[in-house]
Amino acid sequence: MVHVFRAGRAVRLAVPSRAETEAAARAARGRPSSATDPEVRSAMPGTVVAVDVDDGDDVPAGATLLTVEAMKMERRLLAPHAGTVSLSARVGDLVRADQVVAVVHPAATPEGES
Repeated sequence: MVHVFRAGRAVRLAVPSRAETEAAARAARGRPSSATDPEVRSAMPGTVVAVDVDDGDDVPAGATLLTVEAMKMERRLLAPHAGTVSLSARVGDLVRADQVVAVVHPAATPEGES
């Protein structure tokens, strides 16, 4: 919650959390909140400066896959869920904003589990 005071009046502004913002974005795309996109996209144009996994590695959800740098600002790209990684970028590659740089194929769940 942010409070703004101006000309003797107070206004309260609600600031959504990251989880609320992501849920709203998923809802706008018509995707249920439990679904995750297997494609990992670069959030900004830049250069891949680090790749922390190998193609075909099994990774847990939230693992750092690679790092993109632009103008001395680095952005780590994380696995959206557990699974097997297929990389489409390597160190030194130039990437565009929203370019797919990896795909994390979901881990198979044993039968009987959901």
